[in-house]
Amino acid sequence: MEVIKPEDPRYFTHTSDASYDRHRYELIFDSGKESVIFNDYEQMRAYWFECVRNWKNCKINVLDKKQKSGGFI
Repeated sequence: MEVIKPEDPRYFTHTSDASYDRHRYELIFDSGKESVIFNDYEQMRAYWFECVRNWKNCKINVLDKKQKSGGFI
């Protein structure tokens, strides 16, 4: 089996540069500290890694965004 190289026009990376994240992310702290909500997965992930190192018992709750009629947000 031959692997397609990145310079080949058949090489697929993604279909759109637009945001397609249809979720919000709530970071919940075990310590009783107020939760934090993120609209962006990468921001949440960066904060999560910092939190795990410091507090250990943080959890993520994935929240659906309300959709506008007619498709994606």
